[in-house]
Order: sequence, then structure tokens, then C-alpha cells
Amino acid sequence: MSLGVMVAAVSTLVTDVPGAGAMTTPVELGAASSLAVLAGAGITNTAAVPYTVVNGNMGACPTATITGFPPGVLNGTVVSAPDCSAAQADLATAYAAAVALTPTTPWPPITDLGGRTLTTGVHNSPSSFGIGGTLTLDGENDPNAVFVFQAGSTLITGVNSHVVLVNGAQACNVFWQVGSSVTLGVGSTFAGSLLVASAITVNTGVAVEGRLLAIGAAITLDSNTVTRPVCATPPSGSLSLAQTPIGGTVLIEEVAVAMPVTTVTDTRTDASSWTVTANASDLESAEGAVIPGSQITLDQSGSFTSGTGTVGTDGLVSAAAVSIGSVYTYTPTAEIAVQENITAGTYVGTVTQTVV
Repeated sequence: MSLGVMVAAVSTLVTDVPGAGAMTTPVELGAASSLAVLAGAGITNTAAVPYTVVNGNMGACPTATITGFPPGVLNGTVVSAPDCSAAQADLATAYAAAVALTPTTPWPPITDLGGRTLTTGVHNSPSSFGIGGTLTLDGENDPNAVFVFQAGSTLITGVNSHVVLVNGAQACNVFWQVGSSVTLGVGSTFAGSLLVASAITVNTGVAVEGRLLAIGAAITLDSNTVTRPVCATPPSGSLSLAQTPIGGTVLIEEVAVAMPVTTVTDTRTDASSWTVTANASDLESAEGAVIPGSQITLDQSGSFTSGTGTVGTDGLVSAAAVSIGSVYTYTPTAEIAVQENITAGTYVGTVTQTVV
């Protein structure tokens, strides 16, 4: 079973698509956004083998102690004063801003989010959140969908639990504000930026696509992979579709969709296949004519290129060897076709590919 949460690619068909996600804006991290791991009272990597891998910058201040690197691997730089102090100051500001957000979805004082599928919004528990099993965050085909979680006290994830992003949701737009401490369970996968008032403990084998940001306490790592998230930015533009007049309407021919190369972080724990899915929004012309997404046919594919890991012989759909934390380059391709005749015009919309 595929356990990784991968980066969505967005096509050049894109214009800004309004939706529920527009109601919640990302938490601005300022200088803290450039770090994958930021602690207030030191960072400790307790594992020798397998190595902890941090893909992004790392810093600790005012207590600047960082131990266990090496053997831990840092694919980035150590940020020291005064830049680290600036990042901590911006983290404190971001934390306060997250606390001040008005909840759109209130939860009971102690809530297990496992087994649920949630959409964009500000989710609040006055006490604690837990994750036992799988929490699915559904972007509803909006790559700008934002998810904010406010926990008054703690966040604790269970052993082999998972946060899974689907339908365009991106880890860069997920934020967890936690009033006390965070513990991520053994073998779990997690997505989003943690803004934490106290300590963060990341247990053995955890993979994080996000940030570990602790204001006043330490961060402990153990055979983990932490990858700083990067949003896939949709280029603007429109697509003029080929037209063949038929009685005042037109037949839309199949047209290639240009989609940017992106990266995929492998967080699986077995050699199961990757699955690539594609979704298309409604297409709309400047004159207001609409082609419903239900009438659009997508022919999507792509190819993986080795990054820091090993890609299986079948490329797109399988990996013969599992290398947790490996980063691959993924080149998506897609073609779009409309099955029925429509009014002539230039249409715009979105095509999103998700790799899991």
C-alpha cells in the first residue's frame, strides 16, 4: 500500500479558481518559512543508523546546541544568529496570528482526527488533537486550499498513523498551532508546518513533509525524514482550443497540457506502486460559456527521474526498491479532450495531478 503524500502538479490551463479555500489564508511564517527544523532549546538526533535526513535548513536559538548531525544528514544549511533569532521572532508572530484565527470547525476538547476526511478551514480543539489511523485532507481540486488546526494543548499521532493529502491539497498550506507539546508516533507520516509552544518529539521512522518549528523548547529526532514543503505555483495563462465549426458550434480537439516538473518525496514503507490521478475543473470562456468537468476527458501520464533515491524499472507505477525519504523528479504530461460540441471560444480552467 502506498503511504506517501506527494506533491501535486498544476497545469498551464490555470487561472485563479475561487472556492471554499479562499476563506482561509495561509499563516505567514516570515523568516521561519526558510527552515525545515527550528528549535528554541536545541535539536538532538538520537539515531545513528538509519540516518535522519533533513531536506531544508535547520536552526536552534537562543540555545544553539545541535547534536547528531552527523551522522544525521542535512541537505541544507545551519542557520545561526542573527538570522536564527529573526526566524524565531517571526515564528512567535505567526504563532500568535494562528491562535487569533476564528475557528470555522469547532471540535470537542479531546478529538481523534483519525478516520476522517476534512476540507479547508480553521479546525479548533480547546484541548488536544490526536491522529489514530489516517486523516485525509481534501483540497477539493483547489491547490490553494488552506487547513489550519488549533490545539489548545497537545497533538499526539499514533503508531503508523498518516496524514494524507488528496485532490490538490498541499503540505505547504497545512498549519498546526499547538499550545503545548507534539509527539509524532513511530512509523507515522505527517504533513504540514508545526507551530509549537513547547517541545516536539519525532519518534522512530516518522516522515514529515512540512516544518518542525518549536518556539521555546527542544526538538528530538530519531531516524526521520523531514522535508520542507514547497507549494506548486500555478502559472497563469489560457488555452485556445482547436475549433471545427459544426452548425454554429465547435468540436474541441485533443490538446496537450503543459505541466511543470515537480518533486516527489517517497514516504512509503513497502515497494507498492505509486498511483497518479488527474482531475479537471470546469472550463469557462470570457463570454461565460462553460464546459462542465464531467464532460472533459483526461489522458494523463508522466515519468519519474532518479533524484536522491532509486526508481523502479517501471518508472511511473512502481518502485523496485524502497528508500524512505528519497526525493524524485516527476515530469507530468496530460492531454485534454471534450466529448461534446460547444460554443466557440477560448476556455480556461485547471488540471491537477496528484501522486501518492
